[in-house]
Amino acid sequence: AMGLHRLNDPSGPYLWLGLVAALGVVLSFLTILHAKQSKNPLPKLNSFITRNANRDFSALLLVFAIAERVHWFFGVAVIAVNGFWIYGAWLHKKDASEEAI
Repeated sequence: AMGLHRLNDPSGPYLWLGLVAALGVVLSFLTILHAKQSKNPLPKLNSFITRNANRDFSALLLVFAIAERVHWFFGVAVIAVNGFWIYGAWLHKKDASEEAI
């Protein structure tokens, strides 16, 4: 985000999007941490985390960097990281409500 901010118009969205992405990373980490430390089984959330949190996107970032399209990766990453924790929170609520039944 800082690199894109410095390379482009300083009034552009990259700095703000970087802050949104950083917040999403922290909330995603807390979602994973909460699932791992939960005393109650959270099968849907844990399955989602297992399938998606272990991906290595560095190769994809390298391809975008070579193509000089890092801003595309950044845009997708901002959406994906925030989608991860929002969907994870929803799955947590769903797992908890099914356990109560």
